Amino acid sequence: MLVVAFLVVWLIMQLFPVAWLLYSSVKTNSDLYTDIWAPPIPPMQVSLGNYWVSWTGGYVNIKVGTYLMNSLTVALTSLLILVFCASLAGYAIARLNMRFSSTIFYTFLALISIPAESVVIPLFVMIRSLGLIDNPWGLILPYVAYNVPFCVVLARAYFKGFPFELEEAAKIDGCSDFGAFWRIVMPISKGMLAALAIVSFPGIWNELLFALVITTRNDTHTLPVGLLLYVGQYATRLDYMFAGLSINVIALIIFYVIFNRYIVRGVVAGALKG
Repeated sequence: MLVVAFLVVWLIMQLFPVAWLLYSSVKTNSDLYTDIWAPPIPPMQVSLGNYWVSWTGGYVNIKVGTYLMNSLTVALTSLLILVFCASLAGYAIARLNMRFSSTIFYTFLALISIPAESVVIPLFVMIRSLGLIDNPWGLILPYVAYNVPFCVVLARAYFKGFPFELEEAAKIDGCSDFGAFWRIVMPISKGMLAALAIVSFPGIWNELLFALVITTRNDTHTLPVGLLLYVGQYATRLDYMFAGLSINVIALIIFYVIFNRYIVRGVVAGALKG
């Protein structure tokens, strides 16, 4: 009973910010400023048009729909490259029987501790020299590079416990090393791949610093940068900002629902085949 009560309290604590955000997104800007600290009473006016204005750019051409598409393009492309590269590197380090394999592993482990703020200036110079300012690849490549160390460490830990007998059986049947990895290891490891995507996605989706520096045009901003445009020098449109944040949260929830299913499938498949 105590565990159930704790879980209920925890669930309320997790859902309350989301509920407050959705509640605020249908209020008018004047209501938000007058009763922002008031108890959650029904607003005087419900304005679902906040979502339409935010999506289409009805307010000073701030188009959340465009920013959302930019974020989807950057995030999904980054995840595909990141998961593939990290799984290859993690598998290689886990199966590498050489003295310097530990050195490689600890190098990746050390790279995790590098803060983004320390590399933003040289990163900007490099991206500008490559002509990738206001280009999706100007964000995709840094996101992949910055998240690879952590994902490699996770993938290596998973492949350390992967049954080596399955790979040996595949090689006896004529598979090469890469063939065994691609045809046997990867299909069974769908749960691990989905876990890598879920761990990496929030950081890429909500990343602000690199996106703020590398995207300068209004039509190339990602969603976090685009939502900052609602903060003006003399006024802040909280109604449209909350509507945009709600769209952002809904996109995150959809992503987690989709990949949570793949995690369950991967775990079940691995148990049956192992």
